[in-house]
Amino acid sequence: MINVPVVIAAGTIGAFISGLIGFLSLIISKDQKVSEFRQLWIDGLRKDVSIFISYIYAKVGLQVKGVIEDSTEDSQIISSDIFHASKAASRIRLRLNRKENESDSILKKISKIEELSSFGLIPDTDEIVSEVNELVQLTQDLLKNEWKRVKRGELTYLIAKWLAIVFLICAMIIPFILHHKGVLNFV
Repeated sequence: MINVPVVIAAGTIGAFISGLIGFLSLIISKDQKVSEFRQLWIDGLRKDVSIFISYIYAKVGLQVKGVIEDSTEDSQIISSDIFHASKAASRIRLRLNRKENESDSILKKISKIEELSSFGLIPDTDEIVSEVNELVQLTQDLLKNEWKRVKRGELTYLIAKWLAIVFLICAMIIPFILHHKGVLNFV
């Protein structure tokens, strides 16, 4: 004879588990997309910082050689370098959040490098190289932390993963407990 309460309970548990699996799948797919966007952000920041540094070095190199005043063509080259360095710096500023310590340190370093490489006096290349090296280190630290976050997953993903494991274990154990108590028969 069919035990109606057990069938209802089993159906309810099955529906609950199915709903939970659907919900967890939704969370996991959303967080996977967030991780993809975070990876694109990492790649974009790395590219913009490298562009900024290369144009700063080109600009400072031309300034040190004194070519700025030598010809119109060289002035156009350095104007182009200034434009591209400023453009990269602007993209970096828009990518970073000043309220986060790591990001704020990078933004301050970029401003310092721009200040040191501005026109007027011949730039102190040793100081600029030192500041650029610090910028590289700060950026590497930020990118490393973000990459760890991508590998680990978003917080909601981690919670969903552990909830799924707990519910899977419960779904496997509960029938045996119910059978042991005589509520559920496997016949």
